[in-house]
Amino acid sequence: EDMMTRSTNLAMTLVSFCVVSLDLGSRGLQGDLESLAGLTGLRRLNLSRNAVTGNVADLSRMKELQFLDLSFNNIGGRLDGFDNPKLETLHAGHNYFIGNMSGLQSLQNLEYLDLNHNGLEGGIEYLSDLDLVQYAYLNENFLTGNISAIQDMNSLLLFAAQNNSLSGTLPESEEMENLIVLMLASNDFTKVGDAFTKMPNLQFADLSANSLSDNVNSVLKSASPWLGAMDLRINNLQGVIETDIANSIQNLEFLFISENPQLKGRLIPNLGNYEQIQVSTIDQFLYYVVDPTVFASFETVQSNYFKVQDDFLATDYECKNYFSEVYSNTTMQTISVDKKVKNLYYCFTMPRGKFLIDKDKQNIIPFNISYFANVESCGIMADQQSGENQ
Repeated sequence: EDMMTRSTNLAMTLVSFCVVSLDLGSRGLQGDLESLAGLTGLRRLNLSRNAVTGNVADLSRMKELQFLDLSFNNIGGRLDGFDNPKLETLHAGHNYFIGNMSGLQSLQNLEYLDLNHNGLEGGIEYLSDLDLVQYAYLNENFLTGNISAIQDMNSLLLFAAQNNSLSGTLPESEEMENLIVLMLASNDFTKVGDAFTKMPNLQFADLSANSLSDNVNSVLKSASPWLGAMDLRINNLQGVIETDIANSIQNLEFLFISENPQLKGRLIPNLGNYEQIQVSTIDQFLYYVVDPTVFASFETVQSNYFKVQDDFLATDYECKNYFSEVYSNTTMQTISVDKKVKNLYYCFTMPRGKFLIDKDKQNIIPFNISYFANVESCGIMADQQSGENQ
């Protein structure tokens, strides 16, 4: 049923009732975006997973629009038609957009950008003025050129541009202290250079399947101490790997340095730190895994798995009133609790891996370098039974 066409006759009626949100995701809709052009008061529009056609210019009259989800449709054309100054979230992945991204320059309030799996071409320089963007997903397009524009995106937490034709050296002239996740697999980058020194809080780096020719020790030495996972497979890294080079990255749990045909030497890692490691050189093949299913979910950025350090119990939500330590050498702990104590909270001061993924939104929840228990997600209420807590 062509519900989009039917909505044309209802548009003015809906506007008269001040409709500000419309959720039509996965409804089997067909028709053109122009059918909804009259809904000028909309702040939120979800048309995901339908068979909608048209182009973004059809929505240019929606000046109040803040959230737009057009993902998994048949929408095409160029991105030039955007005229939605209040737009904060744009999901437009898995469509048929073509041309460059110059049309995004007017979206100065944009915070979340998803253009995965389209036909976009050209460079990413048009993103440099989008100062508020925190998440940028540009995977599986035909983008070319360098990515120096991300140095100007001061709020950027995650940048994913896998399976493109981006090239050159990773940006290294400006500090990118907020960047947490960098996913650039399957491109044509040739050098890491000093880029990692400009990313002091980087926690996840996938640079696999490029043409990187750096000295492997230089890359690892420059990595953030908070790095939890690094993938350098299928490159052309050089040098003789130092035996203990990876031990300087204190939080590293996942390391992949295989299929670099010129690489020599033997890595001797502290396996107690790792969940999974795979290193192959001319002199060595090393594979170690604790639980393969952990990395499978971690790699797709959907897991809420993390380890904590310095954990303890407290009697208040903000974890300021210390109650008891948590013993790391036991799976069950029994403690005595006064009946006046209504709740106990499990607290920690430093998550290992340094980030947590919101499974529903698939967004990163950033932690501070020293994450004290004054954030909503920190205190976990414990059950109290008969004055004891296990």
